[in-house]
Amino acid sequence: MSKRDEIVAIALSQKGYKEGYNNDTKYGDWYGLPHEPWCAMFVSWCAYNVGIPENIIPKFAGCTTGFNQMTDMGITTKAHITPDKGDLIFFDWDYSGDYDHVGIVTEVKDGKVYTVEGNHEDCVDEYVYPLNAEYIAGYAQPKYDDVPPTPKPVVDPVVLDYQQSWNKTYGDTYGYILEDGIFGKETEWSKHKVYLTEGMKNHLIGWSQCRLKYHKGYDLGDSGVKHDGVDDEFRC
Repeated sequence: MSKRDEIVAIALSQKGYKEGYNNDTKYGDWYGLPHEPWCAMFVSWCAYNVGIPENIIPKFAGCTTGFNQMTDMGITTKAHITPDKGDLIFFDWDYSGDYDHVGIVTEVKDGKVYTVEGNHEDCVDEYVYPLNAEYIAGYAQPKYDDVPPTPKPVVDPVVLDYQQSWNKTYGDTYGYILEDGIFGKETEWSKHKVYLTEGMKNHLIGWSQCRLKYHKGYDLGDSGVKHDGVDDEFRC
């Protein structure tokens, strides 16, 4: 799968994710700017989680700042072009000259551009616009072909069990993580979100954390089962 396909696939996998109170999202937590507008951080999060380096898509939290960064990289245009899948689309809703919003192009057909966006109506969802819409202020066209291929990771059933347990226990409260059997960035994030005391209240997530730490050697930090002071039922 190409990096164009990968960034679109992971963005679409987040469809339906909704922010919490006061812009609370896992994308803002990951970026280090919780409770802030998060459309750009969503794009940055998607790029990061499929292994796209910052010399291809820079890490950015503000749309105007990001567009200017990518202009300096020579990959932006303000023309009404026909973009490619995986290109970034920037919007200026009020025609002020600033960039108000950003999304990822999923396809173009019949004179329309289809996108997936974060923080549009407070969630991740798909949208469609006329290609000639005046509020489309520009595009960034990352040089995905310059990204070296990523080796296909091995699916680990123990990690998959943990991910499924997390989503069942905490998904509605903190946000769902990918269930792919790979100890990646989302699984890494989840271990920091809930402290040991809360994890220990629930046998399901506690057992999954224990298996990850003792059977597989994954470091769960403060949110996982510690070496000392663990109830016998969580030993494995």
